[in-house]
Amino acid sequence: METHVGIGIGKIIEEKLLNAENEILISTPMISPDFAKKMIFSLKKGIKVKIITSEPYFEDEKQAISILQEKSSKKHNESIELKVINFKQAALIHAKIYIIDNKIAITGSANFTEKSFFKLPEYIIIQNKDCEIEQIKNNFEYIWKNFRHESQNLVRKRIKNMAKKLLFRT
Repeated sequence: METHVGIGIGKIIEEKLLNAENEILISTPMISPDFAKKMIFSLKKGIKVKIITSEPYFEDEKQAISILQEKSSKKHNESIELKVINFKQAALIHAKIYIIDNKIAITGSANFTEKSFFKLPEYIIIQNKDCEIEQIKNNFEYIWKNFRHESQNLVRKRIKNMAKKLLFRT
């Protein structure tokens, strides 16, 4: 196990992600468009990519989800497995987990954004023992299996319906 704290520690995570050979698993509440594109690049290298995130709130997060959703459709030979957790189940998927090739598991405070990786003081723990990686992967899979995916459009419809009900209450 090793730990890192400070500004710019995301370069450690980014390096490990970009050197993946087989599989990348990510759980994060926020994803930037540039990092979404980097995962598409990994996909094109034949790497399996599986991402859990929250419904986007900010415009750049919405753009990142759109980039990923395009590659999660069945029409592409290579596809990202993407699960966007709806607000009703969890206001925010707050777990930050990065698992690379079942050889490294990184947890900590860093979101999958440039701001978090390079401009904010963050803390990460890097695990490389098989038993610890397996436990963290089991935790990732628990989140994957126990929270439902809903599209942005469905969530927007629910929000509009709730707003209408609130506005037209007597």
